[in-house]
Amino acid sequence: MASRKRTPNKEDRGPTMDPAELKHVLICEDIRFERRNLSSLMEVYGFTPHVVIKIANFKMPVAFSALFAGEPAEGKYVVEAEFRNPDGTRIEAEVVPKGFEFVFSPEMGDSYLAFRFRALLAQTSTRLHS
Repeated sequence: MASRKRTPNKEDRGPTMDPAELKHVLICEDIRFERRNLSSLMEVYGFTPHVVIKIANFKMPVAFSALFAGEPAEGKYVVEAEFRNPDGTRIEAEVVPKGFEFVFSPEMGDSYLAFRFRALLAQTSTRLHS
């Protein structure tokens, strides 16, 4: 899995968050955002790169969520995520959100991003990498 960032437009060249600043990537079945500014992580598979998802039917799409945790950041970012094989080739996937503007503040502590992925995977072994 790879994440990429870009500024919203040419005029707003805010700070960039180096992907090397990511600390952890947690893979789970779903993330539910609660009203009290809490999130519920459903069916946690683990932290990359030590994640195993058993697939019963390779003709059906696999859906999972990824929670990225990084160093504190400041500013507005439009962050996009892609799903990739270990060799770097892109896996066609539906990724949500797309083009979403994340707002970070040092007062919030560490930075968190969440994405949902849905893809058909080949029957060969596919490992999730951050």
